[in-house]
Amino acid sequence: MLTKFYKYFFLPAAIFQSVIIGGGYATGREIVEYITNNNPTGGLVSLAVITITFSILMSTSFVFAKTFEKSDYRGFLIALLGRFWLAYEVCFLLLLIIIIAVVCSAASQTIFNTFGISPSYTLLSTVILIVGFSFLGRTFIEKSLSCWTVVILLSALAFFFATGSHNNIHKTLNSSVEIHALTSIKSGFLFALYNSALIPVLIYSVNYIPNTKIAAYSGIFTGIMGALPAFLLHFSLMGDFPEITGIDVPVYWKLNQLSLISAKYIYVAALFGTLILTAVGILRGVSDRINGWLVEKNREPLNKKYECLLTGSIILSSLMLSQIGIIALVSKGYGLLGWAFFFIFTVPLVSVGIYKIYSKTK
Repeated sequence: MLTKFYKYFFLPAAIFQSVIIGGGYATGREIVEYITNNNPTGGLVSLAVITITFSILMSTSFVFAKTFEKSDYRGFLIALLGRFWLAYEVCFLLLLIIIIAVVCSAASQTIFNTFGISPSYTLLSTVILIVGFSFLGRTFIEKSLSCWTVVILLSALAFFFATGSHNNIHKTLNSSVEIHALTSIKSGFLFALYNSALIPVLIYSVNYIPNTKIAAYSGIFTGIMGALPAFLLHFSLMGDFPEITGIDVPVYWKLNQLSLISAKYIYVAALFGTLILTAVGILRGVSDRINGWLVEKNREPLNKKYECLLTGSIILSSLMLSQIGIIALVSKGYGLLGWAFFFIFTVPLVSVGIYKIYSKTK
């Protein structure tokens, strides 16, 4: 029973959390930009939208993949988008570079502030570790992602209680100003859009699911689990609204405000680990897509050497982009790509995707 739960529900949720945690949660900047920025109560509206959107898109994607037996990255996209799959690829590559750039920027900044280590050394270590993890293969990556998901959830819980937010939730919500519902809905939807664009990367986890019914439930569970850290971080940070809205790395700033020195060191280590596993999890999906294309052309898949070269090239692009600054990357980069994915992926999924599922199963 536990083995089935792990494969059917926990593993997809773990992979999803791990690939979005860097771009969505690790720094706290993303939570502030798209959730807490709407004030404490408005942030709850955004969170509800995020949870519902995650669950619908995840469930639909999993059922589609299982219905057509397309659990590889490229096969899934071609079955859903047809010849327009290339448009998704272009946007996805840009999103991948921005996600890694965001966490690189945050990690180098916090490590420098905490230990005085030059960002150059941090970024060099990042490249070496990401390439090294990629070399170790899928089984190792899956186990690492599963373990790190537990670490991240426990860290989010610890941060929530350490800030004392659990004692002030009711008071903070009651004292918040009037909400702007449409703005809160829009920002929550945008957050969900750019994160849900990573679904094809983790679609290989459907391999472990036996049928479409369980795939639907697994998608809903994955969506809820994907949103859970956002709730904890919003509750932890909303007490500092509106001051928190101008902070580059809100979680690190909050730990400094509370003088939690030991927790600050643990956070820096967790942030760095998140950077590594987020990049590795996403890049695993890219390698699978390229290998699928090579096999289709009757050619040999990439060996580990070439997978590492591919990984290194993408990481170097992200490192250069990280110099722009985290606030600009999160507000502008994610925002534009969120709407791009809405038209390229979300609309086809909930229209053409559902129609194809219905046609296949009727």
